[in-house]
Amino acid sequence: MMEEKTKIERKNNKSVKTAVLLFGAVLITMSLLGGTLAKYTSEIGTASDSARVAKWYVSEKVSDFDLFADSYLDEGAGNTKGAWDADNKTNKKNTVQGDTEGTKVIAPGTKGSATIQIDANSVKESEVAFKYVFELEGQDSWYSLPFYRNGSIHIDMNTGVTQNMGWNVLYDGTSKYNGWLPLRFKITKGSSVVYDGLSGGAQQYEDGQKQVVALRNELGKLGTDVIYPKSTSAEIQNIVDDSEITIEWEWPFKQVDDPGLSADDNKLKHDREDGYDTLVGQNAASTDPTKVPNFKIPISVKKVQVD
Repeated sequence: MMEEKTKIERKNNKSVKTAVLLFGAVLITMSLLGGTLAKYTSEIGTASDSARVAKWYVSEKVSDFDLFADSYLDEGAGNTKGAWDADNKTNKKNTVQGDTEGTKVIAPGTKGSATIQIDANSVKESEVAFKYVFELEGQDSWYSLPFYRNGSIHIDMNTGVTQNMGWNVLYDGTSKYNGWLPLRFKITKGSSVVYDGLSGGAQQYEDGQKQVVALRNELGKLGTDVIYPKSTSAEIQNIVDDSEITIEWEWPFKQVDDPGLSADDNKLKHDREDGYDTLVGQNAASTDPTKVPNFKIPISVKKVQVD
């Protein structure tokens, strides 16, 4: 019995050993097979990119555009802007003066000028190229006759009006009053004259409508050269200086002679023009603000990106 029991135990031990060996063989085989089927994979690096929006600064300052004044000195001082004087009747400095300080006026014999210029010291560097452009606003950018208004309404040279009002004092002999446009202009960009309709200028013989339309058109063309990123302060200053715009104007006490007329005919012409000036001045005293003649230039300076 004992011997038979020993044989059975030996057989069981042999079976266990055999099972262990077989299990080990299976594990080794699976390991080998797994290594054979796997792909080679290695991380060799990563890639990404990002960017913020380029900086666009709007910090510029533009010079005051004081084209007109509340007072003008006498002819000996050039009919230019004066200083409003509450006691002007005693001091006798201003030959034209608004009824209150700050009320800007124009009249025959007055003239003035103003410069539109960007303060180069206020230009802050942007990360994109840009330039400045000068733009006229509203109807003045396209209307057939800009700047001249009766009250807030642009006057119309094509149809006229049915009554004497504002600038519309030229009676056509039937039923219409057309506009009298006495102002004359000169435009300078940097050191270059781009239009000169003042007395003695290249365009002095152009009539009032051509003058004011030329003023509008020339203003619409003007702008600066491109300012690129990393431009130096000296470069910016030069660009700004070259782009400054000076507008000069005058309402002549006596309009220019017409070279095609005789002396006698020119005298008659000036007499008629004096009459037109007088009528406009009378209309300025109207108690109806819609009939009061005025002149307004709504101009803006814009900073635009250059592609």
